[in-house]
Amino acid sequence: MNKVSPEITVKVDGEDRDIFMSFGLLDTLSRLIGDPSNVAQVHIDLDLRKGVLEALLAERKKSGKVINEVDIEETEISIEDAEKLVEWAASHVLNFFIRSLSKVSEMTKKSEKEIKALVSTFPGLSNSASQTQSVGPQE
Repeated sequence: MNKVSPEITVKVDGEDRDIFMSFGLLDTLSRLIGDPSNVAQVHIDLDLRKGVLEALLAERKKSGKVINEVDIEETEISIEDAEKLVEWAASHVLNFFIRSLSKVSEMTKKSEKEIKALVSTFPGLSNSASQTQSVGPQE
């Protein structure tokens, strides 16, 4: 997993603008993107990219709460800076999803015996679990 700087500087409306990836901003971006399979869509889905850029450029408190929203169509930002921002945000969100999924995997592994014991006490669950584990043609 690549380490991504918590801050980025871009030129917005002719002035340097520092943007900090707070938890509030990361949470907003994660909700916009939805799940790990959508991270790459940020680069090609026009509406998603617009939403991400507007979330990134909104004026925020240090906590991440929005003070003033931004209309990207009314904002002067170079193509290069917009692309740099989108890549920075996508990297943060992807890293967040990877960390979260890794934690879920670790928790599941630690609880594997308990999960198997619980599943075995519910006959319907163990039958459906064994059926979904079968892959390929049945003989």
